[in-house]
Amino acid sequence: EDVVDYTRAAKKAGCDGVMVLPPIYVKITDREIVEFYKRVAGEGEMPLMLYNSPFAVNVYLTPKLIEDLVKIDEVVAIKDSSFDMLQFSNLVRSVRDEIRLFIGLEHMFVPALAIGADGAVAMSPPIAGRMASELYDSYVAGDHARAQELHVRMARLYDIFEIGSMYSCIKEALNLQGMPGGHMRAPMLPFDDQQKAKL
Repeated sequence: EDVVDYTRAAKKAGCDGVMVLPPIYVKITDREIVEFYKRVAGEGEMPLMLYNSPFAVNVYLTPKLIEDLVKIDEVVAIKDSSFDMLQFSNLVRSVRDEIRLFIGLEHMFVPALAIGADGAVAMSPPIAGRMASELYDSYVAGDHARAQELHVRMARLYDIFEIGSMYSCIKEALNLQGMPGGHMRAPMLPFDDQQKAKL
């Protein structure tokens, strides 16, 4: 009910679509996952981007399950954060003509583009700025040497996640660049001086 309510609110606010994780914590069957997405799609009346993040939610959207999910008219895309290029390759083979495919990790962006990704929905672009779009543009334009160079620089940004919790790192990095990163929400804590210096 909450997911449907939030989806309706997003539509009312003028959003073009929503990215939806499968239900977290409880271990549900593939049939229940399909039913969940059908209900959100039908009652929420918004285009859906599936979000495969098995390490965060303990549910793995397999290529076979995704083949079933793309039969839902409102499912238009997927963000795959499975850390698994074989998984992504299987998605390219099985559902590339039916939905848009996005990788969720910059480490895998160039390889994902090489096999058919449409793009990335990732965490470092707010910090990296135009470097993120330049990486994509370079690859699409055929300048693979430049794309590879930018890949190394973008992937290096993931080193900051060793300093503190992921979202605290992003917010602090934005704040340090004079952009509105905002404050942390509990249980995340703001960086101390030593963390800020390292960042």
